[in-house]
Amino acid sequence: MSWKAMIWTHKLRVQLSSVEYRTLMVLAEHAHEDGRGAYPAVMTIAEHAEMSVRSVQRSLRVLENRDVISLQNPATHSRSAVWRLNMSLDIVASVTPPALEQGCQLVHLGVPTGPFRGASVASEPKIEPKIEPKQQDRIPKAAAKRTHIAVDWTPGPADREYADNLGIPESQVSAFVDYHLANGTLMASWPAAWRTWCRNCTRFGTATGKPNKSQEEIAFDGNDAWGAEAWAASLPDAKTGKLQDETEVLTLGGIAAAWTARDCCEAAGFPASWRGDLSPVAHWLRDRLEPDEVIEAIRTSTKPNKPVLTYFDRRVREKASVRL
Repeated sequence: MSWKAMIWTHKLRVQLSSVEYRTLMVLAEHAHEDGRGAYPAVMTIAEHAEMSVRSVQRSLRVLENRDVISLQNPATHSRSAVWRLNMSLDIVASVTPPALEQGCQLVHLGVPTGPFRGASVASEPKIEPKIEPKQQDRIPKAAAKRTHIAVDWTPGPADREYADNLGIPESQVSAFVDYHLANGTLMASWPAAWRTWCRNCTRFGTATGKPNKSQEEIAFDGNDAWGAEAWAASLPDAKTGKLQDETEVLTLGGIAAAWTARDCCEAAGFPASWRGDLSPVAHWLRDRLEPDEVIEAIRTSTKPNKPVLTYFDRRVREKASVRL
């Protein structure tokens, strides 16, 4: 890191657009004291400056055309392009706005122009240039703060309703959180990211696209423990099968759906009156996980404070094998 290059870049900010300034600042962070040897990858610049790759490429071309930077070594298949920051008086003068070029003793970036060639870059300015309002408006504003997702993140009431209207199952919340935790994603708005996730679920077939029914809308039979029978009947891909005693049941992947759901709820310690999201059971059966091993994984797990089956998903997938 070159403090001299960063100070030079900082004082040049009023003459550059926001994206050009942020691109130049990242180069300054990677340059030597003389401004040479800056070779961060375009992706690195984009990440540090919080811009798109295309914006970075465009900014590099503009800075090079204005002689603020020059290409020291072109990119190769194994190394990024090496840039040089042109920290000379002539280069600084070439990017000075026309309004500042009038007068013979303007001080720019701490170095007097005209007859004072050879003065140190670290010297203090004696005369401050007058900046036009339009140039002041070009000072980059702070970008929205990006954060990692919280481990216990859940959508708010409005976003939950948005998901319900698209038929998004409750299990997608944990899938959303786990995905972004695993990838270390930074987002400016997690509710907006969740709504995008919901729309993608409808596009890629992991949601019905039809509004979810509320618990009040589903007429569970009081004798239907955990609401398993009504849940199985609501599955769009359930098929009719028969047990050994010729009893007809609804199956997923050849396994009795309601029976498996009841066994999972019992293993989890949920009361028979519990009416919650049974969709994790459907996912386990569709993924052809061995039912007995699923139930055993739930039974031997620590129990959640709030009765939800999604709590057991990770352990189930660690312990249960896939049926051949």
